[in-house]
Amino acid sequence: MTIRIVSPQYKITAVVVFYVLAVPIIVFFGMAFGTLVTFALLTIAQLVALLFFTRTFRGSSEDTTKPRPWWRLTEKPTAGIVIGCIFALQTVSLLAVSFTESYDALNLVTIVINVMITGAFFNSSLKIRRLIIKNQTQETR
Repeated sequence: MTIRIVSPQYKITAVVVFYVLAVPIIVFFGMAFGTLVTFALLTIAQLVALLFFTRTFRGSSEDTTKPRPWWRLTEKPTAGIVIGCIFALQTVSLLAVSFTESYDALNLVTIVINVMITGAFFNSSLKIRRLIIKNQTQETR
């Protein structure tokens, strides 16, 4: 069984549910084990949610019966740029925290993960934009 979420309302609902329900639950239970465990659990949960969202969310112009190419994370380039910028800002905030807190290795791992996610979204947007340009030039011939 393949799950595909096409409706913008359901996409927003899924993201809101993750951040409103899952994140506080992780923080609540993680704090029993300390800040580092909570930080690690949040990073893992964010990665799992991101993988789920990028593999199940589809745009109205996408074929929902076929899997996306591995590099494609959004339907349109603008969405990838916006999400990439959000992860870039999160990376900057983590860098700022790393100068004031002592999370050391775990903070560095999270920063590297966020840089990779940012790059993946920007790469996806560039490839999608190239496909759009290629299709437009083929149509004009």
